[in-house]
Amino acid sequence: MKKFVRKAAKTGFYLYQSVRFGIMKMLFRPDRNLVVFESYQGRSCACSPKALYTHLLGSPTYAEMRFIWVLRNPEDPQYTFLKNKRTRLVQFDSFAALKAYARAGWWVTNSRLREYLTPGTRRVYLQCWHGVPFKKIGCDITVGGNAISTVKKIHKEYRQEGKRFRWLVSPSAFCSEIFTSAFALNQRKGHSRLLELGYPRNDDLFFFQGNRGGQNRVCSAWIRRVREDLGIPEQKRVILYAPTFRDNQFQTGKGYTFTPALDFAALQKVLPEDCVVLFRAHYLVAQAMELAQYVGFVYNVSDYGDINDLYLISDVLVTDYSSVFFDYAILNRPMLFYLYDYAEYRDKMRDFYFGTDVLPGRIVSTQPELAGALCNILDGADDFRAKRAEFNRIHNSLNGGCAAQKVAEAVFGKSSEK
Repeated sequence: MKKFVRKAAKTGFYLYQSVRFGIMKMLFRPDRNLVVFESYQGRSCACSPKALYTHLLGSPTYAEMRFIWVLRNPEDPQYTFLKNKRTRLVQFDSFAALKAYARAGWWVTNSRLREYLTPGTRRVYLQCWHGVPFKKIGCDITVGGNAISTVKKIHKEYRQEGKRFRWLVSPSAFCSEIFTSAFALNQRKGHSRLLELGYPRNDDLFFFQGNRGGQNRVCSAWIRRVREDLGIPEQKRVILYAPTFRDNQFQTGKGYTFTPALDFAALQKVLPEDCVVLFRAHYLVAQAMELAQYVGFVYNVSDYGDINDLYLISDVLVTDYSSVFFDYAILNRPMLFYLYDYAEYRDKMRDFYFGTDVLPGRIVSTQPELAGALCNILDGADDFRAKRAEFNRIHNSLNGGCAAQKVAEAVFGKSSEK
């Protein structure tokens, strides 16, 4: 009964919002100098939307433009940097957010918008997406392991998303092929809507490439600030653990859940004393992690705004099927792939776009293997330099430090001419 009531309430809310937004679209003429931004469904100001916003705000070319950020907690102090004369913050799923989307001539996001937000022909929707997929997404999913959705429903949602956006940013030819099939763009001149120009969010990583220790003053100051913000002592070496969520781990009323596969207590006994772990959960994981017993060793950075900062201060990445390794590879630092449930994930949840032989780092499946591999890396071992170089040649060749400028020029230029 509770499930039925919850589903009915959700359906009613979406219908109500759809009607309200439809009326607003008729009332407001889109403002070509107003851009609305949303990142991770309002959970942060980050990723490529943030990079594009920063570029537009700082470029004289777009001096007439004004901006609105849609956020779940716009009063959070971390968003103080957004408060300027040209930028306004509104609450996610609110009347103000609906009005912002109705009034703005430009929409920029990195994940699927609410279904009731339909731009029509007079508003330009730029979809930046939030990574290069290793695990299958959208219409490419064939395994029905999702706890809250069927394969048929997932396909429908991604086809609808593919119909909504005018442009989709891609960082490589490899990714363009995936996006074409995942969003069913091949039925609608898919490649003509792809901007294969690199991810704006990776511009900062190219700036830091070759400056691992912060050899220049700008890099050094940036890294020092991030470490100070997180309370990480200067002499500590940093391990970033960034796993993805599991489609079959879900609790009604809470959302996706995740139990870290790492035994942090056991790991602490094995690693050198000058090491700390940053734990970064996927943005869809709703529950708070109980890590208080590991104070001084494990830092929960799941709510930290910009993951690029975490990449920059880390010495090694530990992940699984998350797309984070595509970005981290730009820094040319070691990474490990902890694939403890590989067969289950492949056969029952998502499957993958390529085999594990392509991964630019060592693959481990048990905690002892992981601990040993980490110790080797911390001792200076790095056997995957050549593989990372080849990986970057295929997947990161377009990310050269000016993607935000290229995407801004392509999108706003082309669209304004129509």
